[in-house]
Amino acid sequence: MHISIKEVFGKSWELTKKHLWFLLVLFFVTAIVQGVTGEAEGLTGFVLNLLAGACVLVAWTRVTLDITFGKEPTVDAISKEFDHFLTYLATFFVFQIALLVGFVLLIIPGVYVLVTYNWFPYLIAEKHNGVEEAFKQSALLADGARWQILKFFFALLGLNILGFLALVIGLFVTIPMSMIASAIVYRALVARREHAQSPAPVAPQSEAATPPAQPA
Repeated sequence: MHISIKEVFGKSWELTKKHLWFLLVLFFVTAIVQGVTGEAEGLTGFVLNLLAGACVLVAWTRVTLDITFGKEPTVDAISKEFDHFLTYLATFFVFQIALLVGFVLLIIPGVYVLVTYNWFPYLIAEKHNGVEEAFKQSALLADGARWQILKFFFALLGLNILGFLALVIGLFVTIPMSMIASAIVYRALVARREHAQSPAPVAPQSEAATPPAQPA
């Protein structure tokens, strides 16, 4: 599979411009939530940050999926997505622990966890997968495309570094753009897997030519 960074960024930029005001409001609200909970320390801080992170994940997942599907993002859609909050929370917790362990032990296992299981929130939102199934399906989506996904993540990192260098204000655009770009790549991975699973068309068999009738 080939992921065209130029095409993904181009499409995500167009979608970001189209829904800019909604995305900016969402960005500031989620940033405030994470900023407030980030002040807490100890076990309380850990729990609050976990809850805040899951809430942010729910909101951005629903919004970016709707935008990339051609729908208008709404507060109502976000609130309905919280019906699956406990699944998001449990899966987010497992994912964060796996990332932490992976990066503490060695960098490579952490990178593997990131590129392989990063797609779980979209699967919860679209397929209503449970914790185990979301990770399983995420791994299947990433199978055979991990190098392309890794290059995409490096491109996202570069994009947000540029946003930070632009007097930090650029992050107001590059972070929402990155979120949408990730949803675009998720949809590309899903399309790739569905294509691989679809049965190959059966070529019609040519009928044997009927020999001309012999004269009596």
